[in-house]
Amino acid sequence: MKNHKDIYEHYLSSKQLKLTSQRMAILEAVFDLHEHFTAESLYDFLKTSSTNNNDFDVSMTTIYRTIPMLVDCGLVKIAGNINGKETFEHTFGHPQHIHILCKTCGFVIEEEDTKKIYRNIKKITDKHDFKIDDFNLSVKGKCNECSKKK
Repeated sequence: MKNHKDIYEHYLSSKQLKLTSQRMAILEAVFDLHEHFTAESLYDFLKTSSTNNNDFDVSMTTIYRTIPMLVDCGLVKIAGNINGKETFEHTFGHPQHIHILCKTCGFVIEEEDTKKIYRNIKKITDKHDFKIDDFNLSVKGKCNECSKKK
């Protein structure tokens, strides 16, 4: 069974790219984070988790260039857009789920009980003779706490 590093190495090799120490640091940080992240929060995580900040050499530019590769090879997906910032999550080894997003405070709920939703989507796509590879569903509104505030 392949792990996320093997998948990424294979992807980079197919694009004739190298697995640099910066790309590896970003990959490991993405899989060490167990929450949604933005490019900026990933940068902050990398910077603070570096064992020796003198050795920290991952730039925001490298992060911005690496995230699309991680999306393209199927290890990361776009989770949504909260307060104008694109958020991501690693998907390898995680069950399919939907996101319930509070547009006011940015709170995110991940709901894994998607069987009924998937069946309905499957009915629609079957009607159009369409094969599903993946689906991404986000529900946006106000969480209970923000709804209570005026």
